[in-house]
Amino acid sequence: MPGTPKYLLEQIADHANKFGVNAETTSALNYSEICPNFDYNNDVLTRLQWTHDLIKKKRSETRYTGQIIGANDTQFVVGAVSEPDRDIIRTVHGFMNKYALRRPYFMSFDPVPDTPLENSTPSPKWREHRLYQASFLLKDYGCKASDFDDIFNEDGFLTNDDPKMRLACVHSDYFPVDVNCAGREELLLVPGIGPISANRIMQTRPITSEQELMRMGVVMSRARPFIELNGNRQTNISSFIESAL
Repeated sequence: MPGTPKYLLEQIADHANKFGVNAETTSALNYSEICPNFDYNNDVLTRLQWTHDLIKKKRSETRYTGQIIGANDTQFVVGAVSEPDRDIIRTVHGFMNKYALRRPYFMSFDPVPDTPLENSTPSPKWREHRLYQASFLLKDYGCKASDFDDIFNEDGFLTNDDPKMRLACVHSDYFPVDVNCAGREELLLVPGIGPISANRIMQTRPITSEQELMRMGVVMSRARPFIELNGNRQTNISSFIESAL
């Protein structure tokens, strides 16, 4: 809803369970190519601030039941203009910090006939998928935008690989992680361990077998090279990285 008047947003806040203000891209210059009739700073960023303020206001009201207003969402059209994944990830992280963005959505660009961008190259679907994975790492795993700098290619794009696995392989010196001693942040660095399984590990320790980890939801085929269990490494990490990268 870029450009929506503030009074309408206030009325919507009484009935909606989330707001969606589509940023589409990462800058005013790029936005002018996609949506020439709107202003990025005023119609998008200002609206994101308004919706963020409305969410905070509703949550703070004692009469508020908790059933309405819970999230700020946005969408990016991936590949419509030339911005690299580095810019998208930095923008997403900035929105999370400034506007409490709950979730970004990504849509791979596919040119439409008789539009200004009809001759542009379509964006591969895998790029959309990798950006979703990166956004989950920002939201749920404690990653920062700068953490991805080590896995972008020279043009600032992600490769078609799982970004969490790439980060683990690039930072192999962080591993192995002892599942019986590691803190939650350390556990979340391990491929195959997510927020739920990390919590289960910490609640259940000590853990003595891979079977226990599997019952907690750990994907052992991914986690095995990066963990230590009962003082033993489960797989040689160097050999795994050589085959994975």
